[in-house]
Amino acid sequence: MLRKDYSTYCTHVSLDASTEAAVHDFMQSWLHYQTHRTVDLKKSGLLGKYDKSDCDRYRKTQTFENKQKQVLEKFDARYSRAIDIDIQARAESSLECKAIEIESKQIKLEKLKKDVQKALEKYKNRQEITHDGNRELLHQAYNHYYRLLGKQQRLEGRIGTLEKEIEAQKVKITFGGKSFFHQQFKKGVDFKAWQQAWANRGDRFECGGSKSEEFGNKKMHLTFAKDYDPSSGKRPRFDLRILIPACLQEVHGQSITFRNIIFRYGEANIQRNVLAHKAYRQAKSDYEKAKRKINNLVNEEEKAQALNALGESPKADKFGALSFAFQVLRKGKHYYLHVSIPKVPKPKKTHAQNGVMGLDINHDNLSIANVSKGGQLVSSKVFRFNFGPKHSAAHREQMINQHLKTLVKEALAKKKDIVLERLDFTHKKSMQTKGLDRDYNRMLHSLAYRKIKENLRRLCLDNGVGYKEVNPAYTSMLGRFLYTKRYGISTHQAAAFVIARRYMNFEERFHSKTLSFIYKDRSCHLEIPERMIKEQAKLKPFQFWGKLYRWIAAEFKAPSRFYQPTLCSDSSPAC
Repeated sequence: MLRKDYSTYCTHVSLDASTEAAVHDFMQSWLHYQTHRTVDLKKSGLLGKYDKSDCDRYRKTQTFENKQKQVLEKFDARYSRAIDIDIQARAESSLECKAIEIESKQIKLEKLKKDVQKALEKYKNRQEITHDGNRELLHQAYNHYYRLLGKQQRLEGRIGTLEKEIEAQKVKITFGGKSFFHQQFKKGVDFKAWQQAWANRGDRFECGGSKSEEFGNKKMHLTFAKDYDPSSGKRPRFDLRILIPACLQEVHGQSITFRNIIFRYGEANIQRNVLAHKAYRQAKSDYEKAKRKINNLVNEEEKAQALNALGESPKADKFGALSFAFQVLRKGKHYYLHVSIPKVPKPKKTHAQNGVMGLDINHDNLSIANVSKGGQLVSSKVFRFNFGPKHSAAHREQMINQHLKTLVKEALAKKKDIVLERLDFTHKKSMQTKGLDRDYNRMLHSLAYRKIKENLRRLCLDNGVGYKEVNPAYTSMLGRFLYTKRYGISTHQAAAFVIARRYMNFEERFHSKTLSFIYKDRSCHLEIPERMIKEQAKLKPFQFWGKLYRWIAAEFKAPSRFYQPTLCSDSSPAC
């Protein structure tokens, strides 16, 4: 499982007939080993847990006999471990998806229980006033109640099943995809043709590397093309030499080569790493030659002095050499190469001593609060985004990424860290289902927060900007009732301000029992009970805020009680 941050670059590769045949056989052998290994892991109860020693044990049982009557392992240690890592990553992903599904269904279950309770009360009320004229209404209430109750029971059953599967580490992995597997059961499908396609469904192989290995990868060697001169200034072209597993060497030889590979993106990073490994290999070669000469010396004293002067073997870090990880994929009749290089974090150029930039993510905007080191609001802004004229999610994602780049650039210029909420977004969805704002619920259920956070984290990593997260509890409530009218900013901007202050360890307190705020374009006021204000000094901040939140939520069930006249369109005082 890859725990580092990697930059991955993809390109299409053109293969001649012999190389394509070798790649096809490699993929089929990889798939055959992978499926049998998955079955073995299930039987031993190790699916989802990477164990190097168990991987080596299984590898030694998978042998074949070559023409010379030698018994050899089908795959060596590096390839077999790459297969195990891929299987375990798939298993971990499956279990994580089940956990997310449980949380998502618990959100629905919580709302469904309320609907069932309401339907039951309605049914009981109809029973009390039933007579011949409204018997049909009673049947409607009865059917509605039991329909919802059935949905609740099915949902609870599914949640229980998923929890048992996670506890038992039960994972179903279908190499080739479930949809492809189920095609055999569809009407009009040629089963023999499907069977042949299923047998040839192998579509990938891969191998990770290490920076200390030659070429950055023991099994796949990326070098410049033979007729390419790195000093020419022309677009770089590469060759990739892939060492074939022992089980295929009698048919396809010891290696195959992808020639004249061109990358559309990331060629500078790839070229830099190839040159670094070239220098590293040369330094190691020179070191070994010098060491062999010294070992040939007769005088032991001279030998010891020479070895001491020679020093240690060159290290990859000295040359900036990084590892290479490769994956070869087949999509239809086309082949693609994925090259991954570890990201090197840039030195951090920002610091919280200069203040921070608070960020609040919403369904249609990113709200930013620029906060000084003393916890004061310096400035605030809103980056808006939408689906564009064609209602495209890709358009929105592009706008969001552009805004994130602007934010990172501004934080770098001000030398301030970026702070946002540390959210389990599924849990937040669950909490906000019973919250105060339906727009907020829509935002939570429509936006890919994990993707936004991950994109921001990577941008910060690439630019040397500090990325921090804080507890998200009650930030919107505190911002809404403490800072919106005070600074003339929106609830989201105020929430970003609270997020920034929380990271800097500033505490939010209610000094007045009157809460002034805007609700649906109306100026509103709420009076906090005196007893609750007194409890603020006794309770811990989060305990008091939780109690206040529950009280406000109850008050918002009848908002007409705190309405003031509608605000005028010219932003003048309430009229």
